[in-house]
Amino acid sequence: PKGVVLREEIEKLGKEVEAKHGYQRVVTPHVGKEQLYLTSGHLPYYAQDMWPAMEYEGEKYYVKPMNCHHMHMIYKFKPRTYRELPLRLAEFGTVYRHEDSGTLMGLLRVRGHTTNDAHIYCKEEDVVAELVDVLNIHKYYYKLFGITDYYVELALPDFVKKKDKYFNDPKAWEKSTELLRKAAKQSEIDVVEQEGSAAFYGPKFDFIIKSSVGREFGASTNQLDFGSGKRFNLTYTDKEGKEQTPVMI
Repeated sequence: PKGVVLREEIEKLGKEVEAKHGYQRVVTPHVGKEQLYLTSGHLPYYAQDMWPAMEYEGEKYYVKPMNCHHMHMIYKFKPRTYRELPLRLAEFGTVYRHEDSGTLMGLLRVRGHTTNDAHIYCKEEDVVAELVDVLNIHKYYYKLFGITDYYVELALPDFVKKKDKYFNDPKAWEKSTELLRKAAKQSEIDVVEQEGSAAFYGPKFDFIIKSSVGREFGASTNQLDFGSGKRFNLTYTDKEGKEQTPVMI
């Protein structure tokens, strides 16, 4: 019960902060059909970290390892225009990961957790400004909770050792990496570049904290996704009436 009091107060704080930054709250399901995770690329690239499928009436269902698939479906449920962007959707979304037994540790490495998650759909020219705003929210929370011993890792792909672990669009990877570097510079955050730890769909900022015994853990992340918009056929109509694909943060 005391833990729930703390959790609810933290969630209340999160909602207040996000409202000031223009986020709209949503709720997404815990389970999705197989096709959703094939479209997203999670089954081809992330299957080893997902729980096994449940079969029902000839369909395969999975508990979600991430919230993004369902967020994309919320974006897609109606036509969008440039006037709606940036569209910032947020939720306290519970996800489930098939972590190996040997990696589990207290509340820092678990098989199920609720993440204060958000997806921002924006035009490419707005990416850096949106990234900077998210980084500033991170810095605000870390200062508020007295977390001072941390650093930010710019997680990049390793196309030599892990060439089959990322979606194949070299230009998108190059562009997204450069945008992250620009955002880091503007927000005056020192980052350590690390090859091989990018998500399969894009590079990202990882905030690395230390436990009480000095072990490092990734506490939060800020990812840039140029691929999912095409895979999910997400579009918006620009000022000229042409269809464009949004970028996701």
